Amino acid sequence: MQSFPDSYFDWIYIDAQHTYKGVKRDIPAAAKVKSDGFLVFNDYTVWSQVEMQPYGVVAAVNELCLEDQWEFAYLALPPHMYCDVAVRRMRPRRD
Repeated sequence: MQSFPDSYFDWIYIDAQHTYKGVKRDIPAAAKVKSDGFLVFNDYTVWSQVEMQPYGVVAAVNELCLEDQWEFAYLALPPHMYCDVAVRRMRPRRD
């Protein structure tokens, strides 16, 4: 991923480690997304009912949104709630 220039991709799908630390390691990929692009995170859930273990995706994505001015654009709700969430940089508000 590092070999690509910043602002190269329209969107990036992140599906790797589901721990908080693992997701936080993947978030710098945001620099590779165009200013109007999306980061899509797999398994946006706090608990894996299959593996019976906590997931850190929700905490890491929520922190990204709160601390770095990203917002939720889309949320996919599959039957077992291993959701995908697409976030994008907040757009300037027009009054």
